Amino acid sequence: MRSIPRPATSERDGGATVGGRPVRVTRRGAVLLAAAVLPAAVMVLPTATPASAAPVTLTFTAGADQPFTVPSGITQLSVTATGDAGQNGPSGGVGGIGAAVSGTLDVTPGSTLYVNVGTGGGISNGPIPFIPGGAGGGASDLRTCRSVDAGCVLTGVPGTDPRLIVGGGGGGGGAGVASIPVPEATGGAAGDTGQPGGERPDGGKGGGGGTQTQGGVGGALCPDSSGTAGATGQPGAGGRAGGTVGGGGGGGGWFGGGGGGGCNSISGDGTRGPGGGGGGSNLVPAGGTSGPASGPAELTITYTPGRPVTTNLTALPHRTLIRLPVVLGERVCPGAGSTTRPTGTVTFTDTTTHTTLGTRRLLPAVGHCATAGLVTAFRTRGTHTVTAVYSGDAVYQGNSDHPDTRPVTVL
Repeated sequence: MRSIPRPATSERDGGATVGGRPVRVTRRGAVLLAAAVLPAAVMVLPTATPASAAPVTLTFTAGADQPFTVPSGITQLSVTATGDAGQNGPSGGVGGIGAAVSGTLDVTPGSTLYVNVGTGGGISNGPIPFIPGGAGGGASDLRTCRSVDAGCVLTGVPGTDPRLIVGGGGGGGGAGVASIPVPEATGGAAGDTGQPGGERPDGGKGGGGGTQTQGGVGGALCPDSSGTAGATGQPGAGGRAGGTVGGGGGGGGWFGGGGGGGCNSISGDGTRGPGGGGGGSNLVPAGGTSGPASGPAELTITYTPGRPVTTNLTALPHRTLIRLPVVLGERVCPGAGSTTRPTGTVTFTDTTTHTTLGTRRLLPAVGHCATAGLVTAFRTRGTHTVTAVYSGDAVYQGNSDHPDTRPVTVL
């Protein structure tokens, strides 16, 4: 009987078959193949700078823990946080204005941040019968965790506090009665240091403004009042006011303003009455600015998306034996209208085994393109689905939301 020769497929000689023909890939061959996929760096000639993409601005209104996912390739956000004004006290003082804080924040692409707008203002509280003052205005902030999570602890220390930017809220105005208004019991304005609430000379004292290191003190009560004293402002919330006629609540902020002191009576000669709440303080990022708010509480996020790219993932060979080398290559080219060569990194992942195979930096390639490559080997048989994710750079957007995918069959 004549024997029929068959192609070798042992791991020792590296044989595998593709289309009935033997394929032999040695480690030396893998290195040579990698050299073909990843050309040596060449001189990069100056190229035209593409037109900038139009900035994108998102506006968030009142609400807590509103999620925002940083887009792929975006490493900086321009943010403006505007705190809420304090409420006016009925027949009393005008609420203090909120603050607007603007700054640039360094962020990580793909991370989720949380927006809070107009939250944490202090209430006006006291016994019955009771005429409450105006509530303090809530602060607006952007933070790295949800406020309802147990681990989302406000420390009041930059770097450990999850809040990245805070626009403080104004203090609430103290209350009056229709026949004897109390315009002096104004709420304090928010600021880098919040302003104290207004007061009458023999009445409930105004709440203190929040500072960069502590909340505003609660306003003292009228001397003979049996009401509850205003509590010291806490980070993100103002104190409370006590007495028959209520003081204003403190404004929310990096540290909240104190609540205004309540009073058990109002004098027509202008000597007695409640106090206004203190304004909350701001958190201004390095290089940022702050000032009085000129509009309602909101938070805006602005970023400039990168320009599009075209990508292509290759796997050589795409059919192999277990533990033999496979060269993965990702080619990244500018989209239409762009000629700047992409930079950045590519991360290769075996999604079948949930294994990160490695991250490689792009190298110049033919034309305006760039390539990144990786030599790897698979230790289990079957079909392995490989993905390649381009990081993006200052010009181009990444492709984490639609990564390249390539199957590799391992025998």
